[in-house]
Amino acid sequence: MRVTRSGPCGAPATLLADTQGDTASGGDRALDLQLGFRGFAAGFHPLLDAFLDRHRAQLGGLTRIADVEAFIACISDMRPDYLLLGATDAPGDLLDRIETASRSPHLAVLLAGCGAAEEGGTPTGLMLEPVAADADGTELALVLRALMRRSRPQAMVGRSVSGALELDEACLTFSIRGATVSLSLEVFSVLGLMMDAPDRVWDRSELHRLVFGATSRNDIRAIDTRISRARRHVTAALGHDPIRTVRRVGYALVPYP
Repeated sequence: MRVTRSGPCGAPATLLADTQGDTASGGDRALDLQLGFRGFAAGFHPLLDAFLDRHRAQLGGLTRIADVEAFIACISDMRPDYLLLGATDAPGDLLDRIETASRSPHLAVLLAGCGAAEEGGTPTGLMLEPVAADADGTELALVLRALMRRSRPQAMVGRSVSGALELDEACLTFSIRGATVSLSLEVFSVLGLMMDAPDRVWDRSELHRLVFGATSRNDIRAIDTRISRARRHVTAALGHDPIRTVRRVGYALVPYP
């Protein structure tokens, strides 16, 4: 299967990657993180250097800023889509300064080197999401893109094609064999994630973590409810259910060759 991604609203597609591996693993396909995302990395802490070096090729839209005051000034003046901090770079006073400088209602903040995010204590204007220090490129891409769907969906400007399925992120439309339906942000949060790795069989807990965020207090059944709404919405409009249930595992896209 060839997966393509292109510019907004029907621009010609360019090859993103070939999917590899079986449907259980989803392969190790690298996702393009340069689709309209502009971010700043807190380069004033050496523990983040190794993470940045490992993902330098993928984080092409990220600017490393080595001075704390310059970092805060850039947040205020340039309104980034997201920030990248080291897990130990984010004391409460820095997060408070970031929230004050940000003019976005929910600025996305990735915490690298953090296996889980703590509940509570987060400034209300920030949306924190952990990513493990040893995360591979695909995991980083999935986490960042899922975070963007929650915090700044207008930054999603790509078009994904997998077989007969097509998702236009900028126009918020989903197509099966050329028939198209408009999506709500709620449905987009599910189908957008699944189209990022269209061959993957998704574990329910993994879907829940990426769709709602690692610190969400929603019950695990919330992902079943959201999946159900997405299926009903698309099926009612297009006559095809794009998602199948995988017993004792979770969910997967229907390939529609």
